[in-house]
Amino acid sequence: MASAVPLADLSRKALDVHARIFADLAQVSRAVDALQPDEPDPLLFEQAWAQIDMLERQARDHFRNEEAAGMPDRLRALLPDAAAEILGLQVEHTEILDLVDRMRDRSRRCSPLAVMQLAEDVALLLDKMYAHEAMEDRLMAAALASADTAVDR
Repeated sequence: MASAVPLADLSRKALDVHARIFADLAQVSRAVDALQPDEPDPLLFEQAWAQIDMLERQARDHFRNEEAAGMPDRLRALLPDAAAEILGLQVEHTEILDLVDRMRDRSRRCSPLAVMQLAEDVALLLDKMYAHEAMEDRLMAAALASADTAVDR
């Protein structure tokens, strides 16, 4: 069900949430960087798990709120030529959450292999999240411009 919240307000809120997600991503990256493959430390793994868990909750809430506000449908209505990109963003939500879940599971294994896997996962997640949110921001800006143009007519 679409939200009655103006698109501009949803866009501002999304930008704020993106900033918090990227702050959480930075915390995850620092926590994983602190892990040492030659001497895995259970306390550092626990800290990494806590940061990953926080990121997972923030991302899951963000994606759920976008859907609940009807953001994909509103974007499709304003940008019909971007329907494939919008669907791609929705699919990426699941892919990103699956990656974060995998990272959380790996952070429970205090081993040299887990350190290496988590480092690879963080790099992949950073790439995915930056590309995902950049696309989302671009589509929102285009939708806002389209909505403004429609109002100006």
